[in-house]
Amino acid sequence: MPLMRPRHRWISPTSYVRTRRLDRIREDILASTDPVGTIAYGWGVSHLGRFAGLPSDTATRR
Repeated sequence: MPLMRPRHRWISPTSYVRTRRLDRIREDILASTDPVGTIAYGWGVSHLGRFAGLPSDTATRR
């Protein structure tokens, strides 16, 4: 079984890895009660704008 199995045939390896990483970070955010910044910084993300969403989305995850 290949390590990388993109959902779309024409996705670049870099795009696939970036998307997969952001998916994993999002899973951690949704599964945790820690602040988004704490989780993102733990993954090495320093630009929290990637995780900006509606305040109602954040409120409903808890």
